[in-house]
Amino acid sequence: MANSARHAAPVQVVIFGAGGLGREVLSVFRAQVAAGWNVTCRGFVVDSKYVRDASVHGLPVHEGLSVLYDNPDCRIVVALGDPSQRRRAVQQISRVAGPRFVSAIHPAAAIGMQVVIGDGTIVLGPVSITADVSIGQHVIINPLVAVSHDCRLADYATLGPGVALAGGVEVEEGAQLGTGVRVIPRQRIGAWAVVGAGATVIRPVAANTKVVGVPARQIGVCEPGWHDGA
Repeated sequence: MANSARHAAPVQVVIFGAGGLGREVLSVFRAQVAAGWNVTCRGFVVDSKYVRDASVHGLPVHEGLSVLYDNPDCRIVVALGDPSQRRRAVQQISRVAGPRFVSAIHPAAAIGMQVVIGDGTIVLGPVSITADVSIGQHVIINPLVAVSHDCRLADYATLGPGVALAGGVEVEEGAQLGTGVRVIPRQRIGAWAVVGAGATVIRPVAANTKVVGVPARQIGVCEPGWHDGA
């Protein structure tokens, strides 16, 4: 699904998480349907402690993963904004239902030549991804993001609205870039690092660090194991 504009065979999907991101993902699937893609969204899946409504935007909210057991062809996208929570959910789903993840790519996304997008990745609304870009699994790319040539985004990376990556930038696993972050060419954002909103990155960012400002400077270190729920 990641690199095809339409589907010859019907695709059934459910969304894990019924919060703000889950509703945004639903809007992606509805935009796909409007554009002629052969996709049917069967609703939302949430953990029992998060069940608040029986339906969201007219679709049912399922408690637990029973909808996946009952529909073996149904695929799932994890719509949790926090990368550590997203990874834990992916691991949980994989253990109990197998790896049946699907990407959610808005038809308004401009995706260029030789762009590879992994399963479970979410691309919201208008973005620009130019050429020779590698995007891993369960990545989130928010609206108005620009990803230039030869960038690499590892699994669980998160790009906030309006992020701009110049050519050759590497964003490692679980790194989180806030709204409006700018990164100059050939920089590396380390695994599970956090770059604050509006920052401009002109030098490499070490793994598990927090940086802010223009130019970005380190203000702290993430707690060891925070991304594992420790």
